[in-house]
Amino acid sequence: MVLVMGWIDDAGLHEGYVVAEWSDGVRSSGTYAGDMDDDQVIVDDIWDDVTRTMSYVTRPAAEIVGWRLLCDCRSPYGDGNLPEERRWRSELLRRVPGEGGPRTNGEGTITAPDDDLHPMLWSDDVMDELSRIWWDQHIAPADRLDKLTDAVRAENAAREATNRLAREARDGGATWDQIGRAAGITRQSAQQRWGR
Repeated sequence: MVLVMGWIDDAGLHEGYVVAEWSDGVRSSGTYAGDMDDDQVIVDDIWDDVTRTMSYVTRPAAEIVGWRLLCDCRSPYGDGNLPEERRWRSELLRRVPGEGGPRTNGEGTITAPDDDLHPMLWSDDVMDELSRIWWDQHIAPADRLDKLTDAVRAENAAREATNRLAREARDGGATWDQIGRAAGITRQSAQQRWGR
């Protein structure tokens, strides 16, 4: 059994997930194989077309230095995932060895015992907290920026339509006074704006 777990925003443009990280910067694959030994974490998977089996490249779980939240950000314009360097990633949530189940500490750390280092098996409480971090640090700001981009595009489209319609009205015989009144400005302002 292989599990892949993450969070998807309402628009389907962002998929966040947790990966383990080692001191040399290598990250886990974000998958967990149920038949994997608890002391190993998958960093890559290899599909063999001939035998039609999956094999895994692993690293020792005990050497994990922390976890990072990543996001596979997709372009809102339908041209696939953003390049790796433009995708969001959190600061490293440092691993603090400790007893009991994994828990976030609110200080950029996760306390996790050596035998419970697979995020795919962590409690809903921990995963909900990590999801909240992903949402607060990435999705909410990205959503506001997306809305700003949409508003600027709408404003530009409205400006282009206004300019086109003012020219068409003038070409159709409307006076500058009539155009000004329709646009909520003076005759002089209408002539200055669209008289060129």
